[in-house]
Amino acid sequence: MRILKTKNGEGYVWLAVLVLFLSLLTSVLLLYLTLCGQVLNERRERKQALDSYLAEFAKASYDAIRQGDGYADAIDYDNLTDNCQSALGLPDDTEVILERGNGFGLTVCYTLKIPVTWNGRTFGTLSVPMRVSSFYEEKEV
Repeated sequence: MRILKTKNGEGYVWLAVLVLFLSLLTSVLLLYLTLCGQVLNERRERKQALDSYLAEFAKASYDAIRQGDGYADAIDYDNLTDNCQSALGLPDDTEVILERGNGFGLTVCYTLKIPVTWNGRTFGTLSVPMRVSSFYEEKEV
């Protein structure tokens, strides 16, 4: 600390290096937080879209059952998984897993690719594995 207090100018070099280092560290931290925000936003949007997709499927199935279709005929699980990828706008390498139990649900696994840009230059893409689940639980009457 004594070198920063001297009056002959040697301390200014260390101060300039310290300011440059802190600004670089702040810039990298902001880049990291921006990328984390993009990932969280993508997960939230996909979860909401998957919930809406399952709600529409459940509504259509319930309406078909009310109109007199059999339970097994009204709920077409193959149609649920086949149309999920195109309905949600997911990439081609998406894995869609059907979950059954006291209801039905879907788990969607895909890789999110985010370009990493800093200071106007693109350094590559960040691949983040994403896993989003939604489950529609049937009411017991």
